[in-house]
Amino acid sequence: MAGRGESARRGWPRIWCAALLALGLAWGAGLDAAPVLADEPVVTEDRAATADAVPADETATTADAAPTDAVEADDTAEAEAVVEPAEDTAEDTADAEDAVEPAEDAGDTASLNHTPTFEGPIHILVIGDSLADGLWAGVYRRTRVFDDVSVERHTRVSSGLSRPDYYDWNSEIDEVIADEDMDIAIVSIGLNDGQPVFYEGRWDHDFGTPEWDRIYRERVLAFMTELTDAGIPTFWLGLPTVRSAEFDQRVQHMNEIYREAAAETGVHFVETRAITADPSGAYAAYLDDEDGRQRLMRANDGIHFTGRGYEMLGQALVDAIAQSLGVLTDADGPA
Repeated sequence: MAGRGESARRGWPRIWCAALLALGLAWGAGLDAAPVLADEPVVTEDRAATADAVPADETATTADAAPTDAVEADDTAEAEAVVEPAEDTAEDTADAEDAVEPAEDAGDTASLNHTPTFEGPIHILVIGDSLADGLWAGVYRRTRVFDDVSVERHTRVSSGLSRPDYYDWNSEIDEVIADEDMDIAIVSIGLNDGQPVFYEGRWDHDFGTPEWDRIYRERVLAFMTELTDAGIPTFWLGLPTVRSAEFDQRVQHMNEIYREAAAETGVHFVETRAITADPSGAYAAYLDDEDGRQRLMRANDGIHFTGRGYEMLGQALVDAIAQSLGVLTDADGPA
């Protein structure tokens, strides 16, 4: 027993040396290992990119809130949500200048024959559904280079003109005009309207039928007329390309109704298909920015946009307003 104890005591130094040697090698290897990066891009979810489920909250209105800056996700990865760009970008979007279709003169509406004069601050109100909610941020970013311009919103997720049982824009627009301070109106409505129309308590008219077209067109005309009769220059954003081929056919059908109604009422229809499609005219998630670089512009649902995409639409609207009203021009920007 004594011999085994003495042998064990003599073995401990060898065990400790081996342990210390192993620790030293591990520490040395750690010095050569690549560091773990902690500054990966942060993606912030924007409610404008979520599915259009009927919400429980009331209409979203803001008087003085501004979009919150967030770090933009890498363009090589798919966007799981709408991402606001971190950098200030005030340059014109190149393709947006060709995307404006001013309405032809027609009818007796005040805005047809009268260009308003802006002598003080300009108040822009963005009205509509979840696309309008994201568009508000894009317009805000593209107008903050101008002095005395405010951009506010009156939006309702999942809303449209086909479902007055959920939210009745034709009844609400009078209150919007009375309650909101707006010199210019921007409207984006329609992405939720490719469905049977609710009329007189029933769902009898399927999308695209003659009765659907008649009812829907009447609602579009009534909505536009409320704004133009109030003397408010109105810019109606045409619906963009969407990924679903079947849905895209419906989008084009509704755009024809908006385009014709705008010509009748003096509303400025702003085309978006040219700037939201690839060279062949098809839907594309990646599009050229103002520098000619391919950027991720669309959200994963194939309908909404990334923060950069909303800025692209915002620039198209700024260009339309400048062309039609003579404000928000280069001369109004910083020297």
